[in-house]
Amino acid sequence: MLEPNNFIPSWEDGGEESNEVSAALRKLREDYDKIRRDALMKDEQLLQIKADIKKALEEEKRVSKDTGGSNADIEKSEAELCHLKKTHDFQKMEQMGFNYMLDRMKRDLISLNLSINDLTESLRSKNQISEDEISKLTTSREKKLQSRFRLDNLMLQLERD
Repeated sequence: MLEPNNFIPSWEDGGEESNEVSAALRKLREDYDKIRRDALMKDEQLLQIKADIKKALEEEKRVSKDTGGSNADIEKSEAELCHLKKTHDFQKMEQMGFNYMLDRMKRDLISLNLSINDLTESLRSKNQISEDEISKLTTSREKKLQSRFRLDNLMLQLERD
């Protein structure tokens, strides 16, 4: 379409297309100009705000010099904050140590309870075995004594006879 050797008659030359393209380009240019104006205005506002902040900081410095310096108060507050942070961290570390020891003691208690249960059961079974053995021993002694008594009685009867 842009080549000079490409001749198109006027009713086919795309007059409507060029008008549409021109209108679209004009619309884009207007939008760009509006956005550009807004951006420049916002930049000016930003510069004004920065100037206001700078002026406020200078006034704060001037006032702090006049009143004896709030920097000392700021430094004192920062030192107190640092001290509080250290104290808090130390307390937190102690709490973690306490929680660890408490957890460890709970685990040890559970382990000891299991050991106590096992040992109690073992003691019961050993007591039962001991009672059985004592019973056997007592029965054996009784039988032995009875046998001896019978033997003695037999011996006496034999002597009498």
